[in-house]
Amino acid sequence: MSAALIAEAIAPENAAPIAPRAVSFELNQPTVDSIVEVLGATEERDEVPAATTSTSTSSTSTSTSTSTSTSTSTSTSTTTMVPGPGQVAPAPATVADQHARLGAEAEEILGYPWREKFPEWTLTWNSGREGVRALTFPDTKIVEMYIRPGDTADYLARVLAHEFGHVADLELNSEDDRQVWRDARNLGPEVPWWPTGSAYDFDTGAGDFAEGFAALLVGSPSHSRVAGDVTPAQLAVMAELVR
Repeated sequence: MSAALIAEAIAPENAAPIAPRAVSFELNQPTVDSIVEVLGATEERDEVPAATTSTSTSSTSTSTSTSTSTSTSTSTSTTTMVPGPGQVAPAPATVADQHARLGAEAEEILGYPWREKFPEWTLTWNSGREGVRALTFPDTKIVEMYIRPGDTADYLARVLAHEFGHVADLELNSEDDRQVWRDARNLGPEVPWWPTGSAYDFDTGAGDFAEGFAALLVGSPSHSRVAGDVTPAQLAVMAELVR
């Protein structure tokens, strides 16, 4: 298995709110990035609005005559909130603070006791990466989540459920357990379990298992490309495997 499981593509960003490697996620395109999706989109710059400063700039008017004379005027005003006597100005929120808050909301929505079940694992929330939504690293036992501008806690919870599916697979499943899931999902021997090279996570048994795990946790539809949606009977198999 390669160093990182790249996860993949996840539920569409316009999916209904949740009622609900590395493996990695990229969801407006059928993807996975560094199962390094094997489990691993354009890099987007994070911009944090100033917390205590507002700036307004007047529009610029320009008039040009036949002799080409131009007049331009621009005025800018800045208002800064000053704390009163005995008050301390709040520190502006950093990108890391914002990611931590949004990540905590996603974990709360998911409600999965992963720290109790997998105490050796670490979860980090990071700025967005091109082509990758999340990565699960089996060797170092780290799940990296990547937050892009506009991401919601509901959407991130869906991605996180998939990543925890990879963790559950790595920590709980034996080869016999994986065969049980293969049989339940009618996955033939031609379907590899672990992603390798540039293979999509959703084209593997590991990705299909992670999607089944997400369906169990948040009721999301499966985006597996080797099997269809997870049936109630298959969810029962999943529940038994990860209990």
